Amino acid sequence: GKNGNGDDKKVVSDDDILVSTGLINLGNTCYMNSQLQCAFHIPQIRHLLQMEIDKSHNSYANNPPLKSLHDIFDLMSLAAAAADPTTVNNQKKKKHKHEHKQIHPFPSTSHTIPSTKTLCRTLGVNPFEQQDSQEFWKLLLPVLDCPSLTNLYKGYYETYITALDGTLRERRKTEPFLDLSLDISRSSSVLESLHDFFQQPELLSTQQNNGWKPNPPKHDKERVDALKGQSITTQHLPSILQLHLMRFAYDINYNTMKKINDRFTFPKELDLSTVCIHDTKETSTEQETTNTQNPTIYDLQAVVVHAGQYGSGHYYSYVRPNISTNTWYRFDDDRVTKVSYKDVRDDAFGGAVNHRNASSQQSTKYTCFWKNILNPLSRRRHGSFGWGGKSSNAYMLQYVKRQDIP
Repeated sequence: GKNGNGDDKKVVSDDDILVSTGLINLGNTCYMNSQLQCAFHIPQIRHLLQMEIDKSHNSYANNPPLKSLHDIFDLMSLAAAAADPTTVNNQKKKKHKHEHKQIHPFPSTSHTIPSTKTLCRTLGVNPFEQQDSQEFWKLLLPVLDCPSLTNLYKGYYETYITALDGTLRERRKTEPFLDLSLDISRSSSVLESLHDFFQQPELLSTQQNNGWKPNPPKHDKERVDALKGQSITTQHLPSILQLHLMRFAYDINYNTMKKINDRFTFPKELDLSTVCIHDTKETSTEQETTNTQNPTIYDLQAVVVHAGQYGSGHYYSYVRPNISTNTWYRFDDDRVTKVSYKDVRDDAFGGAVNHRNASSQQSTKYTCFWKNILNPLSRRRHGSFGWGGKSSNAYMLQYVKRQDIP
């Protein structure tokens, strides 16, 4: 495959589906933990890391970052296998249907919950220093020096500038990407934002003194009206698509960075057929493709949430360990909780939750009142916002291509 899948693709069996027992927060490592959970719960990534170590022990030993990542995933796999899922499921059935209980009930000790201490040491990361979760993963992939892993995340789009003076002059350049950053201030949904990114070119206008100079030399002052934009073809879509929602922006009024907590929706199934330019070479086989084989269909596999304000706050993730089911978990460091997809949406879309109807409004109000009396800590998690409160919302969305990731 063009994105590093090829013959390595495996059919996922039930044995491959693991639910992590969480990761210890070593001080301020929630940003790392949340991204690791997203990657760990793609069985293909675990297989790939194992294949890398099997292929060549010598070269693997010379790559401490990759070895550390493999080792932490190994510890997570062992801990997940040790937790008895049948006992957990039986316990869940006895609980009240509205209660969310932690899936792995044992205490957070170093024996049961894996630690990223070795990974931090290998990467030279200070565990007490908060970092940007998305930036961490984007910078980690090249450091791992593992092309087969990086290629799962790597896609390509084309930047272009096309003259509007009828001369057909244009400039095109292919750009690789490991994630796409979406400007959430200009749209309210993922598909709308991707349309803006790939289908809405910017006008470079001579009238606004912003025209394009088709001839680079400085002595040539010719400027023409032109369109500047990006386009992507179906064949250059990555197997794992990470969408970075740009929730941190500069506030010109206060001369500081601020967080945008506005509502921004995303689908569980993402069809990029209207976003892509279809390659002419692919049209012959297009009629034969089913929904499973469709190269533009993606399934939401994980969401990294940021709760709090710019420069501080907390990261946690929602993950679907088995992409063929609708079973979701919240991984908040060493606290693992089974949740519904509705819980994911309520917490990750941002903004107020407006799903309540009039008939349930009254009972909800009284329920929340008593819950607040009994547990003051729950106040921020009820009312009109999701689990993480008013400032919690999706910061990264991870989609997997149905055709590539079983």
